[in-house]
Amino acid sequence: MFANEVYALIEVMKLILELRVSASGILKHRRGPGAILEPGTEVARLLLDDPSTLKQVQVYSLPLFPSIQPRSSSFPFALETTFPGVPLSHTHSSDSHELDSSEGKLHHVFWLMRAELEQVLQGYALPEPYFTSWLRSRIDRLMKCLRDPRLPLLELQEAIAQLSGRLPSGVEHELRVCASAYAGQVTSLLAGFPATVITGVIQRHAARLACHEAEAGASSDAIAASLANFHQSTERLAEISRRYWHGIRGHTVRVIGELIWSYFSVEQHFQHGEHVISHLCTSFVSLTRRQFICRQVA
Repeated sequence: MFANEVYALIEVMKLILELRVSASGILKHRRGPGAILEPGTEVARLLLDDPSTLKQVQVYSLPLFPSIQPRSSSFPFALETTFPGVPLSHTHSSDSHELDSSEGKLHHVFWLMRAELEQVLQGYALPEPYFTSWLRSRIDRLMKCLRDPRLPLLELQEAIAQLSGRLPSGVEHELRVCASAYAGQVTSLLAGFPATVITGVIQRHAARLACHEAEAGASSDAIAASLANFHQSTERLAEISRRYWHGIRGHTVRVIGELIWSYFSVEQHFQHGEHVISHLCTSFVSLTRRQFICRQVA
């Protein structure tokens, strides 16, 4: 593929946008036609004909940690960094843990809080005395999102809106009716997320699609391709159903369990008795990963 050649078309807000390669090379697509793209999704990978055109990585020679100082007594968590050329200011008021409309939709706040906590578990955290207060505010906001009965409804409505026009009209209609029925009773204590209903709609249409293709005389490969395309389109709906299969409480337990497991998966490498020293822990992890890679190659 040559430079400036179109390699994909993306539909955004009823508009068709072209994606072009910036340099010539061999292109391998990572997503098929009709795929739903999330932020950060890898669409394709390009093997350059001339690797020298790639921007070379430069060694970072600036200080590793910024100097952090309170900027004002009225905002105890206002931070400023002294990275040359990279100004950063981030303020949090005392009531930053309260959810309001200025922070965005509820499910967007939930995913943001979860992502920030996962980054903390990976080591990206502020130093004390700022970390404890920051962490408490994030956990409070995450738990408020998890306890809000509107969370699965908003995720379901957004998924249906994004899939509008890509699903068969009958399936889309059934899903919208299901979402409307759940929205009418979302505040009821006895209301449960219709995960089984959504799964049933998807499975029934998949069965009808397979029967229709078989009656039309399609080959087994064609039937499998049609079903794979349909399941790919409805993957997000199926994933929402799986997460909320046991309701709000089940989803809360699942999210907290995944965060605890993330913590355990990191800390387990630093609890091996004689490997409590930092450089020994690092060597132990490196050796373990090297042995794992060798087994996979073998």
